[in-house]
Amino acid sequence: MRAAYDALDAARRVRVDGLSAFHSIVYSQLRAGENLVDGAYGYDVEVEPLRPLVKVHPATGRRALFIGRHAHGIPGLGDEESTALLDDLLAWACQPPRVYIHHWTVGDLIVWDNRCVLHRAQPWDWSEPRVMVHTRVAGDPATEAAPA
Repeated sequence: MRAAYDALDAARRVRVDGLSAFHSIVYSQLRAGENLVDGAYGYDVEVEPLRPLVKVHPATGRRALFIGRHAHGIPGLGDEESTALLDDLLAWACQPPRVYIHHWTVGDLIVWDNRCVLHRAQPWDWSEPRVMVHTRVAGDPATEAAPA
């Protein structure tokens, strides 16, 4: 998402800098036509967090787009304009050369920094075992939330 931000022309950078969007897995699942599962991860959040569209990495100082399918409802924009802008940014970010698809082999380990990477699952053979182990580091609320 750093590369996507870096590749934006000056007018698009000016447009997105300072904007924020709400983030909700409920929103993204419903938009994708998925069923909501009671008790599933993220469905119990009562207040959707408002996060900046452009985040500054607290360790490197680099700017990155902070969007994805959970992002919606940019304050100050109508629903259609907000959706169009976010869809446009997502399409922009998720195209070569800014896309990596990993082809898994036994023993692979992937590590990424969620503060500047957009990721998603790829289809797999459900007859094969799939073991995923992850760890998370608590974020800093000061750099995660958008100014109210």
